[in-house]
Amino acid sequence: MGYSIPEYKGTHHGPAIVCGSGPTLFDDFTTARRALPGATIFAVNEAIRAVRTSHIVTLHTEKALWFRNLALQAWPNIEPILHLPINGDFPKEKGIHCWDKIATAATSAWAAVKLAKLLGHDEVTMCGCPMNGGDGYAFPTEGNKPGEPRFGFSQRSGVRVHKGALVDAINNGEAEGVYSMSGFTREVLGAPKWL
Repeated sequence: MGYSIPEYKGTHHGPAIVCGSGPTLFDDFTTARRALPGATIFAVNEAIRAVRTSHIVTLHTEKALWFRNLALQAWPNIEPILHLPINGDFPKEKGIHCWDKIATAATSAWAAVKLAKLLGHDEVTMCGCPMNGGDGYAFPTEGNKPGEPRFGFSQRSGVRVHKGALVDAINNGEAEGVYSMSGFTREVLGAPKWL
């Protein structure tokens, strides 16, 4: 089990849905939410614009407060909890938990998967996380334009790094009970059994 600073006291069980900001988010999430109505939802980065949840996960500590502000604008009646990796500089404010075991080279979406598993979820379904490279976004993000590569840059070598890190995680046994709705991640993880 991992730990967080400050200590996270929530308890979790059952299925979880991890929502990335890929162009398949809306269709993927609509289908998953219908099949898993009681699932805990984790929004990755700017996916918080489209998904009502109090859990935001990012590896981008420099944009963490911006993502929280997006959540407050989109969902003013929730208290967003930011989940970040422990990696030096991170905002030390109420509602921010920094975790020792979520850092990964396989994108912030995989960090959210790792967090869901750490918290006790036995099944995790990834939505809007195709990881194909060049997918574009479900919506524009600050500093990026619609249609730019999914990972925020155009070098194919970066896409290969993310994909390679995901395959390594699978080979290391980190993917038990993890499924994806679309793209490369669905190819390597498999589709949810309920689909």
